[in-house]
Amino acid sequence: AYSRAYAHKAGYPRYKSRHCGEQSATFTRSDRYHVRHERNARWMFLDLPKIDGEIRLRWSRDLPSRPSSVTVMRHADGTYEASFVVKAEPKAPPKPRHDACGIDMGLESLASIVYSDGTREKVAPLRALRKAERRLRKLNKELSRRRRGSNNYSKTRQAKARLYARIGAQRKDLACKLASRVAGENQAVALETLCVKGLVRTRMGKSVADAAWSMFTDRVDTLCAQWGRRAVHIDRWCPSSQVCSQCGRRDGPKPLDVREWECPDCGTLLDRDWNAALNILDAAGLAESLNARGGDVRRRLAQAGRNAIAREAGTHRTAMPH
Repeated sequence: AYSRAYAHKAGYPRYKSRHCGEQSATFTRSDRYHVRHERNARWMFLDLPKIDGEIRLRWSRDLPSRPSSVTVMRHADGTYEASFVVKAEPKAPPKPRHDACGIDMGLESLASIVYSDGTREKVAPLRALRKAERRLRKLNKELSRRRRGSNNYSKTRQAKARLYARIGAQRKDLACKLASRVAGENQAVALETLCVKGLVRTRMGKSVADAAWSMFTDRVDTLCAQWGRRAVHIDRWCPSSQVCSQCGRRDGPKPLDVREWECPDCGTLLDRDWNAALNILDAAGLAESLNARGGDVRRRLAQAGRNAIAREAGTHRTAMPH
């Protein structure tokens, strides 16, 4: 069977499996569900069709309007969640503090940000999976000793699912907070285009997945479109780590253990992360590097400071130090 909306083969429909950890059911207004909540109460009560009695839910915040549908979800860790579809007025976007910024993504420093006014910062990574590896290893050993289908197997599996849910929540929290700050404080954001699917297959795959780059960049794109800001993604093959941001000399790729170097032409001591962030800002067309007569007016923003991070596992396919 072929789908009219798509050119590829549609295939047979796939139904939900009872063994899948993520299950959901959606109820619309025609299903005649009812929401009851008393003023200043911590709990709300949801009356759904074909379910005897009311379901008690923890009340997080008031609904801005009457919900058009409700989706009840059961997660792999055994917890339940109710999601309402409501119509809400858009909030006013925050006032930007900078004209533009360039962001270089990494592993030792999650994001190296250079702003158009000369300020710069490095955001430390969370490493949620790395911190939980010891607990995960213990749960995996315990799960291998359980008999599949037993109550103890189910308890261990749910404990493992709760730990993975906590890791995912920590990643999402950091990515969303950082994206909100970046998109809110800048009128334009310059990002590098990363092939995360390819990087996950390398020896750095676990660290790349733990950094949640795609979640951060997707959230920045969404907020910039919502708040009327500009998000620019430069070309994937832009040599941001090979070009001196002060004089424009390209001296080729460098090993990942080279975090600082001195430009042989201008003699400037450069930090790898801030130099790449400034080149990303320039490649996006958000930082002027030449004047009207063709003279070099590059910004002096990427010089290495005392607080520069010594190492960073970057994203270029170069030799990994042992």
